[in-house]
Amino acid sequence: MGVIFEFQDDGMVAGLNKPSEKLMAMGIETETHEPVDNLEAIGPLAVGDVVCFKSDGPDFYGTIFEFQDEGSVAGLKALSPKLAGLGSGEETHEPVDNLELLP
Repeated sequence: MGVIFEFQDDGMVAGLNKPSEKLMAMGIETETHEPVDNLEAIGPLAVGDVVCFKSDGPDFYGTIFEFQDEGSVAGLKALSPKLAGLGSGEETHEPVDNLELLP
């Protein structure tokens, strides 16, 4: 597992970074490139998606910029005023299980 950070060859090849422990055990240190046909999404959310908290509703939202902990936690930036008002600063991290696409 990794995070797509670029596409090459007219979208046929994806650059992946933040490799999982399994990929690192295979010798991938920081990034690799893989044919898109050989990849599948690990969940319904992706980097760049605008998501809100299931627990707090659509007023608490941000844009996913990264995944951590094998994809179970998402980093959010461009936070809504209400979410930023909770004192989280410019970025925060939230379990993916508590996130959904902003309606």
